[in-house]
Amino acid sequence: MLPEYFIYIAASIRILAGLLYIKSILKGKTRPSAVSWLIWSLSPFIAFFAATFSEGFKLASLVTLALGISPLLVFITASVTKNHLFKLTLPDLICGILAIISLICWLITKNPILTISFAILADFISTIPTLKKSYYYPDTEYAPTYLLAILAMSITLLANKETTSYSLIYPTYILLMNLLVASIIITRKNRNNKSKKKNSRKREYKIKKRKQSSKRN
Repeated sequence: MLPEYFIYIAASIRILAGLLYIKSILKGKTRPSAVSWLIWSLSPFIAFFAATFSEGFKLASLVTLALGISPLLVFITASVTKNHLFKLTLPDLICGILAIISLICWLITKNPILTISFAILADFISTIPTLKKSYYYPDTEYAPTYLLAILAMSITLLANKETTSYSLIYPTYILLMNLLVASIIITRKNRNNKSKKKNSRKREYKIKKRKQSSKRN
């Protein structure tokens, strides 16, 4: 187990991950799914307030708060620069409805588990566009942000002393989702690079053959 103050480091790493993603957007290297990042900002805020009002502020909740701030900054940056993929689909509408339901659940029942569950469900559905984009267009994503998020969530879980805390539910989910997204991006990029190299060799071979053929003639 890590000392509890490491949670501050985890929150800082998560903010850094968001800033690096923003830098990649500004350079034109990354085109995020705007809807995904918007929902990714709402769900952590819902989870943060649900956990905080239920059991008081826990240090681990600080990372959940950071999980909401970073995506919000990414969404704003992508919207202002217009360097994003924005397409409102049925899953996006479902995410919005689930986010609203989670707020209503909290206001009516004050049940943190139910509220956080709906927030996670909304977050998961909003991740689907990014999963598809990462698979088909991995070059439009920035893997280091997701890898840093994995590091931040791992530190959070290792530094938290309360294993049954509501504030740990969301970071655990985020850890698993970032593992999934990062693995898809890295795997697909490596495969695409190998394919490009293979095609390049084929082209070079054909050019070489043509040159040899022209010399003979």
